[in-house]
Amino acid sequence: TGAWNYDTECIVSLKKGNRDLHFEDVYAYEVSGQFLWMTTTYSNRILKYNMESGAWTVYDIGEEDNSYSGIALDDPYVWLAETKRGTLVRWNRLTGEITCFEMPEEFQTWQHISGRSLAHAKIFNMGHSVITVPAFSNGMVKVNKDTKEAVLLMPDFWKDASVPVNGYHPRLLPSAGKKKKLPDGTILVQRNSDDR
Repeated sequence: TGAWNYDTECIVSLKKGNRDLHFEDVYAYEVSGQFLWMTTTYSNRILKYNMESGAWTVYDIGEEDNSYSGIALDDPYVWLAETKRGTLVRWNRLTGEITCFEMPEEFQTWQHISGRSLAHAKIFNMGHSVITVPAFSNGMVKVNKDTKEAVLLMPDFWKDASVPVNGYHPRLLPSAGKKKKLPDGTILVQRNSDDR
């Protein structure tokens, strides 16, 4: 119809406790068919919104103190990036089963100067694995879905992500800027730290 529809009630439903809702708290989204899935960085709630009917459901996923940034869909699984430690959470939307995938030992996170934790900015579903893009952390991580093995990708490329240089400060800017998955599966990532 070309008409704009506003549905603020579903976004407000993501609010938990007495906390005020801010736009930046609705962090990531993925689209699958008519469904829009959204994460928030301050609660363990995610939203499934039917863009055709306007129907929506909010799900509480995992521990009460979890919050999520990145999201990737792999039906029936929903992959979520936990903000504080960087743990990847795989939630089976049909059974409710949750599986946690820990980060490799050399993976490090830090907080934004505001105190906000955000280990990963994005998750990409790559078929047999998922790949994360860093926010306030020291690199991309590849997790094998079958073996649960997690490895830091291109550690040399990200090695100075935690070091201030040339106007970049890791507590002010995320490690990665732009990120995009191309149709052929290639992932392009812009590093914010430029020490060259």
